[in-house]
Amino acid sequence: MSKELEYSRGLANGPIDRKLLRAASDGLSGKEMSAAVGGTIPPEQTIQRVRDLLESRNWATFFEQEQLILESINDILASLREWVAAGSVQHIKAALQALKMKQDALAKHRMSPEEAANIVLDGQARIMLAAIQATMFSAADELARRYPAVPSAELHEVFLMALPAAVDTIERRIEQG
Repeated sequence: MSKELEYSRGLANGPIDRKLLRAASDGLSGKEMSAAVGGTIPPEQTIQRVRDLLESRNWATFFEQEQLILESINDILASLREWVAAGSVQHIKAALQALKMKQDALAKHRMSPEEAANIVLDGQARIMLAAIQATMFSAADELARRYPAVPSAELHEVFLMALPAAVDTIERRIEQG
């Protein structure tokens, strides 16, 4: 990366970062975001820079879109303050309409606590199932070592047949809360 393209991590370190965030919140492509900042950042680096900016505030991937919308709302509010001071009714109406659109976008991306809990529970279930499967295969390998007369493929098959019952048991426990 050349000297003029170097940047430090952090949310909106300067005007280029603010333009990138605004462009990303408007849904522009990497090429379009690069054009929005006058080509100072190549198209292939713009998307990563936006991700770096969002990540620097510890935003999870799920919340990236929400953060971009909030950034856009802050820009609209700043403009609205100027227009109120100037008494520009036409601009104020446009800003209020833009705020309404951003509010609708936030509501659309919002996740209920139940949905978030389900995502966590699903992730935990997958981890548990992977652990059970790894344990079963390790046990099959150990049994094959101890009892060489029984083919290891047969032991693996027996464990794979038992896996659906383990899955059912875990799913029942998750449903019970």
